[in-house]
Amino acid sequence: MPPQTVCDRDAFRRNLFARRSPEGVEQMDMPAQLEAIDRETLTRPIRRMLQSDTVELLDWQFRPLRGGSGNPVSLGLYRFAGSGRDQGKAVPWSLVLKVAQSPANVGATDMGEGQDRTHWNYWKREMYVYQSSLLDSLPAGLAAPRCFGVEERPGNVIWLWLRNVSSIVRQLCLEFREHIWLPGLWTAPTTTAVC
Repeated sequence: MPPQTVCDRDAFRRNLFARRSPEGVEQMDMPAQLEAIDRETLTRPIRRMLQSDTVELLDWQFRPLRGGSGNPVSLGLYRFAGSGRDQGKAVPWSLVLKVAQSPANVGATDMGEGQDRTHWNYWKREMYVYQSSLLDSLPAGLAAPRCFGVEERPGNVIWLWLRNVSSIVRQLCLEFREHIWLPGLWTAPTTTAVC
């Protein structure tokens, strides 16, 4: 039996980003794109999220989140967090940046790279859903993360600035932890995997 190959995700992603598009234009790698995000770029979605035109960003950091591997549309999820000041008050904030691309960027075919909006993997689907009013009238009990900005970037890339829902889930777990237990056994929030 041949030895199993362990996938180095970082190496895989570096190779994925380094591939050339069919037009021969080399794409900028995601780490460089993320490092290049400036105060102005971040201020727009943060102000929308906080519903204040006077918030000034002081500092921020970002880190990759898990998910999206295996689908050529996904270029990853990244959590941005930092602090700001609004009318003299400190304001903490966090957002998730979801990055999608045309599968054609990596040479994939029949993976939603064209203009067929009915394709199961159409790469602009989320952008169009967030730009529509479909998510404003979901049935009770069903919700989607709020979107605070959509940017079409060069090289067939889309950025979606979304609410960081992990903090909401964590707060719900803390509020209801005394109700979440089985006879003799707590089922949450003693583990960070649940909350």
